[in-house]
Amino acid sequence: MSERLKERYAHCRYFMLTTDHESTPEGVANHAFYRRMGLIEHHEQGLSAFGLRVDNS
Repeated sequence: MSERLKERYAHCRYFMLTTDHESTPEGVANHAFYRRMGLIEHHEQGLSAFGLRVDNS
């Protein structure tokens, strides 16, 4: 992950970003990219995330 981002958000308890599901063509590339940055999915940390449904129409 960018050292600049780590420094900028060092005061934060956690960093969360959302992306397409891994089952989509975009998601496959996005997940690989974020993993290369050192990010892992919430469930791998024993966490869950919730949000309001996004209208994809």
